[in-house]
Amino acid sequence: MAIRGVLFDVDGTLVNVEERFYHHFNENLKTFGIAPIERGDYEHRRAVGTLSDLIPSEGDARANFWLKFLEDFSHSDHTELGRPFPGALETLDLLKKRGYRMAVITGRTSDPARVLEELALHRLEEYFEFVLTNRNGKNGMNKAENLIKACSMIGFTPSECAYVGDWRGDVESATEAGIGMIIAVLSGGENRESLEDSNPHVILKSIADVPAFLATLKE
Repeated sequence: MAIRGVLFDVDGTLVNVEERFYHHFNENLKTFGIAPIERGDYEHRRAVGTLSDLIPSEGDARANFWLKFLEDFSHSDHTELGRPFPGALETLDLLKKRGYRMAVITGRTSDPARVLEELALHRLEEYFEFVLTNRNGKNGMNKAENLIKACSMIGFTPSECAYVGDWRGDVESATEAGIGMIIAVLSGGENRESLEDSNPHVILKSIADVPAFLATLKE
């Protein structure tokens, strides 16, 4: 399989944002009149994909909760509650030297320039040709449209690109977009069993394992 472009999610893939995610999740619980949860309960629910169970299922309550969470998280000033995963910089540097064209596709609703500024804090921005966000919020957390657009922008078909993400929604979006190699990483907190249910092509421990895996596709 000839993979020529590599597209990346940000949160949980390039940057560890668990502290930030936990902070905004609890803040939104309080806004919706729900008691905040302890860190241990949060981590368990995050791993098995049951955070939504805390939110009433009637009507649009869950959808409204996550839309508000995404908006607050995307425009958060708590950039100190994030750091690159070990090996992120080295991975991007190696992939660039190997000739892969790279871009970022994130579900954040903020302007792409804001995401680039945050990546610049970690010296990661120089490796990406562009960032696409869901700034109009019309697609919720579905990234399929932007993934297809990104492939076109770097001059490849979706089948010639890989997407690296950390949760089942990333995998489902990439599958819908027809991405040729869907790589799920365990660094975002979702466990292997939960990710396997969404059927990625491969599950890796973290972004640090991506270069070695992509090298096997050329053998």
